[in-house]
Amino acid sequence: MRIDSIRVFVNDLDNARIFYEKALGLECISDGSEEGYLVYRPGDLNLILETVDLSNTEEAELVGRFTGISFHHENIAAICHTLKAFDPDCIVAEPSEQDWGGHMAHVSDPSGNIVTFVEY
Repeated sequence: MRIDSIRVFVNDLDNARIFYEKALGLECISDGSEEGYLVYRPGDLNLILETVDLSNTEEAELVGRFTGISFHHENIAAICHTLKAFDPDCIVAEPSEQDWGGHMAHVSDPSGNIVTFVEY
């Protein structure tokens, strides 16, 4: 058994596309934007961005949360610098050295979903 996909719920698919493709450099492998989703494959699993109906309270609560998703990057200071140029307010926690010896930073996408970058 393996993890196949992770879904992140967004309130604006167009802004999410700009962030994940232009700022993070991910390539869309399945464009279902007419149906409300985009699929990326960073590594061995799918990252699915999916829009929700913000008028539906249960669905709206899925947007703008800490995702628990960590992207490995060889130089998180560089990726954070790139992201700051994209949106100066997207860095939630600057890169910092961790007790386990690596570095970590937290970043917010345009919908307020927080993803993590780690450097070992």
